[in-house]
Amino acid sequence: MNTEIELKFLVSAKRMALLAEQLMQFEVCQHDHTFLSNTYFDTPNLDLSALKAGLRIREQNGQLEQTLKFAGHQVGGLHQRPEYNLALATPWPELGAFARTVWPPDVKPALIQAQLAPLFSTDFMRQRWLINYHHTQIELALDVGEVKAANAEPQPIQELELELVSGDVAQVFALAKQLATLDGLRLSDVSKAQRGYRLAKLAPPLLPNTYPLAAIPDTREELLKSLNQAIKHWQYHEQGWQENALDSPDSAWLNQWRLAVQWVHQALVALQHSAFLDELLWLQNKLAKAQALTALSESARYAHLMLALSEYLYNQTAVG
Repeated sequence: MNTEIELKFLVSAKRMALLAEQLMQFEVCQHDHTFLSNTYFDTPNLDLSALKAGLRIREQNGQLEQTLKFAGHQVGGLHQRPEYNLALATPWPELGAFARTVWPPDVKPALIQAQLAPLFSTDFMRQRWLINYHHTQIELALDVGEVKAANAEPQPIQELELELVSGDVAQVFALAKQLATLDGLRLSDVSKAQRGYRLAKLAPPLLPNTYPLAAIPDTREELLKSLNQAIKHWQYHEQGWQENALDSPDSAWLNQWRLAVQWVHQALVALQHSAFLDELLWLQNKLAKAQALTALSESARYAHLMLALSEYLYNQTAVG
């Protein structure tokens, strides 16, 4: 088993042209390009999705590999997911090849195997850099391609992933902040698999949620949970606004985005952590005016705020 620890950015078209040049300032150990073709599988009843698991077969340079990923843990914008990879001889999953211990005790992999069907695909060119950064190895993967499903218009993929290979998670955040000194990177918590399920109409459409307003918790542990919940609510409604802005620029999506930022502010005040409060006030003012919000969400200042919040929450949670 590998534990994938990564940050993901969505990359604007203008930023794409500058990224490769920016990366050349670092100590690059390896740089390559490859085309990746990926097919995702589940049962008609979406048993894997119900387990918060994703199953794909990837073809790369004529080689086949099956990958089983579980949801794992997300803290702010940082994803930590268990992942299992096995080589295949044919382009069909073999769930029996995974150790029984990867599955919950009440799950019967053979029953899932018997019902598997391909649901959607992702095809993209991956440009990869392996970087030594302050005694830490970080893999950067720039993916450009499409998410595809039957009877649906393909959706573009323009993503940059920073994955910890070895060393200190803090350096992943540090490198991300250095890359985000230029506009055009937006922290994302949506996986390619999640996008595929939605494109294939196998997951509920994005709908705005009402933020569960409640009294400020009394304990530090509960405050940190509340902060994480507020950041998830923030990212969810920011993404929903991005996808629906043309139809309804000042909408329930934006209102919930504003509320989530206010709740993050209140939670940090209760935690007596003042480092980000001025930036949160700046953001609340921008959201209240509701002007040029796409440019705002792709700005370096916004990216730095999101990264700082994610790193703070990760460090506090790691300390426990």
